This record gives sequence, structure tokens and C-alpha cells, in this order.
Amino acid sequence: MIDLNYKNKIVGIKRLLGSWMKRDLTPIGKITIIKSLALPKLIHLFSALPNPSKQIIKELEQIFYKFIWNQKPDKIKRKTLIGECKDGGLNMIHIPSFINYIKIKWVKRYFDNPNGNWQSFLSNILYINTDIDSVWFLNAPKLEEIKKCITNQFWKDVIFSVILSKKKELNISDLIQQDIRNICSLAEYTFYTRWKDFGINCLNDLIDNNGNFKAFEEIQKITKCNNFLKYYHLTNQINGEWKRKIRDFKKNQSLLEVCEDDVYLLKIISNKSIKFVYNDFRKREFCSPEARFQKWKNEIDLRDNETEDFSCYSIAKTCTKETKLIYFQYKLLNRILTTNVFLKKIGKREDDLCTFCKENSGTLNHLFFECHTVKEFWNDCRLFLTSNSVDISAFTSHNIIFGISSGSLLVPYRQRRRGLLVSSRSVCLSVRLSVRLSHFQFSGLFSAVVAYIELIFGMWIYLNVIQIKCEFAFD
Repeated sequence: MIDLNYKNKIVGIKRLLGSWMKRDLTPIGKITIIKSLALPKLIHLFSALPNPSKQIIKELEQIFYKFIWNQKPDKIKRKTLIGECKDGGLNMIHIPSFINYIKIKWVKRYFDNPNGNWQSFLSNILYINTDIDSVWFLNAPKLEEIKKCITNQFWKDVIFSVILSKKKELNISDLIQQDIRNICSLAEYTFYTRWKDFGINCLNDLIDNNGNFKAFEEIQKITKCNNFLKYYHLTNQINGEWKRKIRDFKKNQSLLEVCEDDVYLLKIISNKSIKFVYNDFRKREFCSPEARFQKWKNEIDLRDNETEDFSCYSIAKTCTKETKLIYFQYKLLNRILTTNVFLKKIGKREDDLCTFCKENSGTLNHLFFECHTVKEFWNDCRLFLTSNSVDISAFTSHNIIFGISSGSLLVPYRQRRRGLLVSSRSVCLSVRLSVRLSHFQFSGLFSAVVAYIELIFGMWIYLNVIQIKCEFAFD
């Protein structure tokens, strides 16, 4: 029944994305369309209804990724695309994480007005009659226990989203700060809630300075409770190994910090925006492009420490706002640029020779820094930079592929927008290079390469001026 609500929305999303399909957009632009136009159609359903079935989520993902890749197979792992640009992704939405992020907002709404109309019904839904506020601060295993007792699917999904935000493994510091109701059964929840009125809130209140559990007589004086079986049943929930760790911890630690789970939930409650929750959920699913870097490492002189640093993905965005150039760099870093080697492999070409020299296989390495024609191109760039008081001895294969992330070649984007680096020399250089490679009748490819050079080294040249000059030269 719930899925029927999504069917009409899915039809509308298909129609919407179909109208954008024939437009010349990069995957970066298409992801923007998905997040700004398609996703808002689903937000109300995600918020007001129980979570959609796995089948609906799978159908939505298929629609979105078919749109991104023009009805073709995925070129990049989906769990890589969902990452931030600085980590090697394209900020694609991760639907399951987004749904859980939407659901956890209901916890924030509850604390914004705990005495509201719908908030008052939660005690019946959660099967807990007292202190509903503290339920959200319970640990993941106890919330799992509560979730199993709930029959309302919507609130089961809300509880599940809170469970995801909790730490799965607790250290000793977190353990002894746990609410004592995390240890007891649900049947005893109300009984131990009364202990909070006497100042016994967490496990640490039951432990002395030596790390041992206090005697029942001492607890009896505080709580006025005569049922010693209840107390010893509670303390026996902590096994011997954990008791030993608690004793060792108390000997070396006198000041306790607030439990991390509590800090995180308090952050959700107090912050106006809780987008950080979605980012945390997404990071758990993200798959870094480490394998792509390993391939580059095997082929070029890539330092070991740079295989873990994906800052090169951010260089493109700092140098230009042109999404086609940014995506060109992204394709190169992920090794999905179409080469003659690939075209031969799929039967689209008879040979795999380089388009420029016609001598060697047109691999990525050859096209960007091994071909003698390309080497002349890089040498001209180096001479041009040297003549403009930019000291650079040579372009290494690492610089060419990954760009330069620091040094005198980097210029703030605002300065480039003001045209501080625009000069007649730069335009003339581009014209000379375009004339040289125009003999190969690949001006379209060359224009992309010229733009790419400007991109990775932060040189701002007005592309429209270059285009006019080039057309004039060819005429």
C-alpha cells in the first residue's frame, strides 16, 4: 500500500528526467538536476510515510543512474559517486542515507516541542510510560529491543535511524556513562527510572573509586529500595571481563567526559541544520577511488603518500566553474577517458595507434606525456611560463595528471575572474599551439587539451577570445 504512493511520483520523475535527457549535460549537471528537481518530489513521502521498500529504492536508483550515464552501464562505482568532490565523488545523493536523515529529523521535532499533541501519543507507541525524552539517549542495543516491540512501522523507521547514528562499539569511558536502563530489561524500565530521582543516572553512579560495584546497603540508603535481587541482577549484566576493565580504568581516570552518543544526539537537537547526519551516514557507504590511484601508481612516479590524498579532485573546482572541464579532469583521474586502445577493444577501430604520432598505442600515458608531439606542447608551455617569471623546470607526469596543488602557479579564482593573468602573450601562445596541432585535424580535441592545461595550472585565459583568434587564424 505504501509503495502505491511512490508509483505516481516515479512516473513524474521519469517524465521530468526524460525532458532533460537530450540536453548536453555532464554527469555533474545531471546530478544537480536530480538533487534540485527530482528529489524534492519525494521528500514529503520520505518524511510522512514509512520507508519505501527495497524494490522502490532500487527502482529510483536505476532511474537516476540511467539518467546520469545516458542509459548506459555505470562508468564509476555508485558508492564512489556519492562521496564529496574532495574525496573523489560527485556528491550524488545516496537514497537510503537520505531517507534515514529525513526520518531522524522527527527526533529534533520532538524536542522542539515535547508537550505537543502528537508527542503525547509517543508513550503508547513506544510502550514506555515515563520519561520519553531519555529513550532517544539509550544505546543502540536497547533501542533495537524497543524497536522490536513497536507495531507502528513509521516509528520503527524513526527508531532505526536513531540506531544508525549511535556508536556500535563502546569503550570503557562510554560504558560507565551509559544510562542504567540500557542494562535492564524493558519490563524493569519504569522501576529503574525512579532511581534517577535519587541521583543514580548512569552506571558510574553504582561504582566506587576503586572500580568495584557499591554494596547493596549503600545503594539502599540512596534509593530506599529493599529489593536486593533487582540490584544484583542489574550488576550481573556486566560480565567479568568488563568489570576488570572498569577497575583498571577507574584507577587511571578521575574525570569523565560526556558520552559520545549523548553529545551527538544533543548536537542533532540543538543545531538548526542537521545535514552533518546525512554526511555521516553517507561516509559509511562511500567507497574511495583507491584502486584507480593504484593503477596510476603502477604506471607513473606517484609517491606513496599521495595515493591516500584525493585533493587533486578539488583542484579542478578551484580553477574553473566550467563543469565540462571539471568533468574532463574527473574522467582522467578515474581513467574513463575514451582512447583508441579502448575503441579497438570494442571493435570501433581497426588499430589503436596514437592520433598524433601514428607510431605507438594511444594509451592515456602516451596521449598526455609520452608522445613526442605532446612533449613539444608541454615544452612550449614551460617556456611560456618561464618567460612570464614563473619558475618551473619541467612538467612531470605527476603534475600533468594530478595538477599542481600549491606554488606560484596557483592564483585565487577571484583574481583570475578580474583577468589579472590575461595577456596578449597567452592568447598568441594558444593560437600558435592550435595552428600547430590543427594539421592533425583534431581541433576539437586540442581545444579540450588547451582548456585542460589552463585548468590544472590555474591559468586564466579568456576562452572566447582564444576561439575568435583561432578562427581568424584558420581563415
